[in-house]
Amino acid sequence: MSTAVNDPKQAHAFRFVRRAYADGVAELVYAFDDGPELVERIGFPAAPALPPQRQAAFDAALDLLHLVAGISYYKAGVPPALRVETGAPSADTAELLDALYLHGLGEFAYHNRLDLRGRIAFPRGADAPAPAPALGLPARTAAVFLLGFLRRDYGAAGLYNLAAGGLLTDRQLLVAAVALTLFVPCFAQLLVIVKERGVAAAGLIAALTAAVAFAAGWLTRLLAPFFI
Repeated sequence: MSTAVNDPKQAHAFRFVRRAYADGVAELVYAFDDGPELVERIGFPAAPALPPQRQAAFDAALDLLHLVAGISYYKAGVPPALRVETGAPSADTAELLDALYLHGLGEFAYHNRLDLRGRIAFPRGADAPAPAPALGLPARTAAVFLLGFLRRDYGAAGLYNLAAGGLLTDRQLLVAAVALTLFVPCFAQLLVIVKERGVAAAGLIAALTAAVAFAAGWLTRLLAPFFI
């Protein structure tokens, strides 16, 4: 049974309690055991209304944001258990999150003389349906691009993990690297664009950038057999 703790270092579990979005503000809630809730709020200035047909995709992106952003709170105690109360991520996403937390906290672990190998293990849910392989990449690569949108180094860590695990061939790694490099500006950059140019311009820039990135990835896939 969990108990309330004042010191995160004494906690047994780090909880992803809930996430919500309303009026242009995403609210991400965490806790150590049954301790006080830790709330992160991220504002999206002049955010447009969400079309009903995009609700499922938006919810999936919000779930991933909730799980990724928790790394800043998790490192306050680094408890041995991770509990996702909003629903366990797919096995592929959980594997990627394991790698993201392990590599993302590498410097922190080094300075604090911690060995996080084998300690970070997100719960596994069912695998998500595989998308159409337009770039010839495995389904789990989609999560890498979502993480790359949050931070480029997170995306790079995801590609490294897939390649190290033998889940990407040399050609696939090249295709993914080209597409990720040209992909939509990271989250922080996109917020700056929204602030300086407005939501409409930022949306257009993001859409065109994504189109160019995937077109370049597709072209790389066609040409790669001549070089690799």
